[in-house]
Amino acid sequence: DIITNGNETLLDENKKSLYRSLIGNVLYIAIVSRPDIMFALSTLSRFLSKPSESHWLGAKKVLRYLKGTINYELKYKTVDSIYLLGYSDSDWANDPATRRSMSGYCFYLGENSGAISWNSKRQLSVSLSSTEAEYIAVSSASQEAMYLRALLGDFGIDFAEPIPIMVDNQGAIAMAGNPISHKRSKHIEVRYHFIRDLIRNKTIVLNYVSTDKNTADTFTKPLTGPKLHGLCYSLFGR
Repeated sequence: DIITNGNETLLDENKKSLYRSLIGNVLYIAIVSRPDIMFALSTLSRFLSKPSESHWLGAKKVLRYLKGTINYELKYKTVDSIYLLGYSDSDWANDPATRRSMSGYCFYLGENSGAISWNSKRQLSVSLSSTEAEYIAVSSASQEAMYLRALLGDFGIDFAEPIPIMVDNQGAIAMAGNPISHKRSKHIEVRYHFIRDLIRNKTIVLNYVSTDKNTADTFTKPLTGPKLHGLCYSLFGR
């Protein structure tokens, strides 16, 4: 388990320096061209100050995975119509130390092309339900959608239709579409509710997608080999 420090032996100063250097270098790869290792690096980078042997072993597993999938590459194709499509997901209370949830998203530009933006990040507060965790994750994805829309607008690419964001939680979709606060959502910080304005102004639209087809699942939790490779087929472009 790479998430907990527990009572494990911490790395000595020399190995600690090597660990930090390794994580920094591989994190650059994850940000630039390998979204499939983003979750692992986001998790391992939490322990830069006090890494243990399990974290060191986890980092080496990432290197072995990269060596075994060295042929993975992002593919971008020329398409007749350009559209922006996002996927959002969360893993509720996956951090055993803080019980905070993990958020993840990715965006595509055009059909069968690789992802152009992705992120994996631990949420700032503890969510009281999986629906709340998904709602906060969608809020983060919506912010990225607004940024990408503005960026592409500078290149003369405008979107007449709302930007679809795919979510695998019906409760979060219903919460985002309901402007009335009730006891299940009134405690959520106001800054997460701006998503309701985006939906009302038809800037974005939330659609349901099954969990097995949600590529953002890659950024929120460790996946088994077959499922990870299956999602990578869509993540890197067909």
